[in-house]
Amino acid sequence: MAGEELNVLGEIFCFPGELVHWRSKDLIHVDVNISEPCAQMGSHDVLLSFVLPSGYPSSGIPEINLTSLSLPAAIINQVKEKMLVRATTFTGESMLMELIELAKESITSLHDPTELCLPLKKTNVDQKKLLKNEEVRLKTYPNYSREEKETNCSRAQPNWITFVQLDHMRSKSKYTKIIKNWSKTYNLSGRLIFCQKLIFILLIGDRENLKNYLVQHKTACVDVDSRGHSCKERMMTVLTEEPYTETNQEKNIGFSDFQIVECSSMAELENIFKSAHLLQLYKTHVMR
Repeated sequence: MAGEELNVLGEIFCFPGELVHWRSKDLIHVDVNISEPCAQMGSHDVLLSFVLPSGYPSSGIPEINLTSLSLPAAIINQVKEKMLVRATTFTGESMLMELIELAKESITSLHDPTELCLPLKKTNVDQKKLLKNEEVRLKTYPNYSREEKETNCSRAQPNWITFVQLDHMRSKSKYTKIIKNWSKTYNLSGRLIFCQKLIFILLIGDRENLKNYLVQHKTACVDVDSRGHSCKERMMTVLTEEPYTETNQEKNIGFSDFQIVECSSMAELENIFKSAHLLQLYKTHVMR
């Protein structure tokens, strides 16, 4: 059970440094780095540390710890307390994603930035964030020159592409309606594609919106099981998450809306990617 939950988290927190987990004897340690916006600080970076007991989740709730360079200890303790209380309500069930989402919501709701952020040593926090961001960029884009990195950092962040494959849909009408509504909620363009036995979701939009979409897709009931009961998606594969470059955006590559498309052949499927100038995505992840 823990392994399946970690696979889900790995698909959502897939960038360098976002998720680290390791085993020590019978315990599993999980570290998740989250970043919540703040007008005064830019963002609050918080490390969520979980220690899963042997036999988790049936054996009990995880040990929870939080650390942050920019949030006061009192706020950290309040967030931790809320997470511990919530964890008891999920005893016997997978709960990490629910606890992470609670932490994100609590960080935003519990602190008053006008009172708590301004007295902090903002310069030191910013310097540490710059070093961390540079390290992530070097790992993600090792072939970029320093000049290219500085130029890209000074521009607005580009959109991202998320390409997902589903194993099946039992309640197709319900499932497709949910996906279409979420694409509108998170301001995403793209296609839900059916081709023979293949089901793909191709989404383009803001990186944070795409992450929120994936969380929603993994945690909400979207289909029905063999007995007709509502169930969550357990067999979704995130094929890739990658930057949607500014060069591509200037050429108006991609999709202007979200549509559901039925393809009768692989040639029709290929044409969808070709018309959007995303043929390399097709070659890499569909023709593999």
